[in-house]
Amino acid sequence: MISINKRLDLHEQKEYVLKVKKCMDTDQWNKFEQSIQYIYEDMMNYEYGLYNDIQINGIRWKKEVGKDYIIYSWLTLEYSLLERIKNYIDKNYIKPSLNNYNSILRKYDYKELQGYCDLVKRRNYSYSNHKDVSVKLKQFNNYDKIYSEFVNYINIYGEFSKQKINWWIVDKTNVKVCPYCNLAYTYNRKEKVTAQLDHFFSKSEYPMFSLCYYNLIPSCPVCNHIKLDNNKKMSSPYEENAFKDIEITWKLAGGNNSDEKTLKELCNEIEINIKSDKEADINNITIMKIDEAYNYHKDYASEIIKKIQTYLNEDSKKLIQSIAFKNLISDDEIERFYFGTYLDEAKNTDRILSKMVRDFTKQYKLMNTK
Repeated sequence: MISINKRLDLHEQKEYVLKVKKCMDTDQWNKFEQSIQYIYEDMMNYEYGLYNDIQINGIRWKKEVGKDYIIYSWLTLEYSLLERIKNYIDKNYIKPSLNNYNSILRKYDYKELQGYCDLVKRRNYSYSNHKDVSVKLKQFNNYDKIYSEFVNYINIYGEFSKQKINWWIVDKTNVKVCPYCNLAYTYNRKEKVTAQLDHFFSKSEYPMFSLCYYNLIPSCPVCNHIKLDNNKKMSSPYEENAFKDIEITWKLAGGNNSDEKTLKELCNEIEINIKSDKEADINNITIMKIDEAYNYHKDYASEIIKKIQTYLNEDSKKLIQSIAFKNLISDDEIERFYFGTYLDEAKNTDRILSKMVRDFTKQYKLMNTK
């Protein structure tokens, strides 16, 4: 629920592509360029507006790097273009394939149908014992050509760890907490251990994006594992204004006044809710069970509410400021010192649960000004 605002500058983009290049031999590199060209040629015929927008980026790279410009452009495409390409593939290839599968499979029993749904998802025909169906499926699966062009590059991603590219990506994003949950730290420990990278558009379904920088999200192991290959529309931390509509709020059973509760009572009665009006955000919250995860931290949440109540009391605030002043803590540092995190939205990427603390503070102020 934390956006990643850092974008690579031109020097960093070049550095990233050269790191990826070290993972490939000459034949793989050249084949990768041909595979990208295959998509571009198809797109030029059927979605020229998207093709044109991508080529604008390519022209810039052609001036910078010459003949390898196609790969440089592809690996550094901004998230919005990756999403548009993904939607193009879904509309023109995957959706028609799935519709054709459904019409073929109606005459087979449920287990067979379920098996082929899995087959479609994994692009794997090994489940089939029915040659007739298998042949028909291959005829209708017009996504397989594009898929087969890129599937081997999933293995290239396996070289990232050896080349310390994953370490480099985590360092460049400058995000110290998992952007999906804001509950766990994600950082490098020298060059030995680093955060996991989630392929926002799954590499098993969209191998063409498996090496693209803005498809790789530093995340905690839990979020990465839960999200896996989920195909529902979700929000990416690389979107502009990502997660802006998400609010973390709290309420008490029976709607009682929190000021009249002890810390223990608050902990027992508080309920934490995470909401948004945006469908993709809701899918993030639901699929990765963010609500459930936050309600494991009711003790911390109740302490924060009490701290907010105390801090917004003028007499208490003067005392806190007096103690801080004596301990050489500046006015700008007081909130961070007192709450144990930043209330500045721009600093949400530095501390766990920072968004919850900020949203709770906003909620309490609103409740007490009505």
